[in-house]
Formats: sequence, structure tokens, C-alpha cells
Amino acid sequence: MADLAGGVEVISTPESEVPASEIAQRLRAAFERGKTHAIVVIAESVKENAAKILAYFDTDKQRTGFELRATTLGHVVRGAPPSAFDRLLATRLGVNAVKSLSNGRLAYWSAIRKTKSRERRSQTSSDAPSQ
Repeated sequence: MADLAGGVEVISTPESEVPASEIAQRLRAAFERGKTHAIVVIAESVKENAAKILAYFDTDKQRTGFELRATTLGHVVRGAPPSAFDRLLATRLGVNAVKSLSNGRLAYWSAIRKTKSRERRSQTSSDAPSQ
């Protein structure tokens, strides 16, 4: 879904690897459809990683129609690894959510305010009184 929302032309993951030749075909097709830019997402753990794909494109820069640039996202860009506080907060919120569900409260959300757990009723359209 993230690829669709972000306008990605190609996404290559270990579960669904896309070879460099197919990436070139998809990018060329996008260029011929009039696209002025394209995004390709390559997971870190694929066999044909970003460096290999860029090397493939270096042999013929006109393969795609686009100027190619690579950006490697680091931990800071991705949001950094979770801290101890993040893990504790997630655990507390999860415990509150499970308690709400086990007590039959389905339209509630959990919050923490000034170190105390809170539970609030959700105000969704399905909860609103009908007019």
C-alpha cells in the first residue's frame, strides 16, 4: 500500500524481487507515458541491491529516460530505533487496549496522561447517534 500511496513505479523486496532489466522496462514505460519522474524502492536485503542496479544502469544511461539518483535511508530518516521509553509506552498502551477489549469495550482508545493510563470512548461516525 505504501508504494501505491507514494507513487512508486517499482518496489523490490526479498519476497518479490524485481531484476534490473525489468526495472528498466517499467521505468522506460513510465517515461514513455509522459511521467517526468519515477520512484523505485529497493529493500536492503534483496540480492540485486541498489548498488548493483545502479551499476546496471551505468552501462547505458538512456535505458530509462530518467536521470538516476540513489538515496539510502538511514535510521534517523526512518525514525530511529525505538528507545526504552517507546517500548514501555507501547507496552502500556497495548495492555490498556487488551483490558478494554476483554471488558467488552470495543469503541475505546487508550492514552497516557501525566503517567496515568486513561481510556476514552471513540467518537466515530458509527458511534454517532442517527438523525
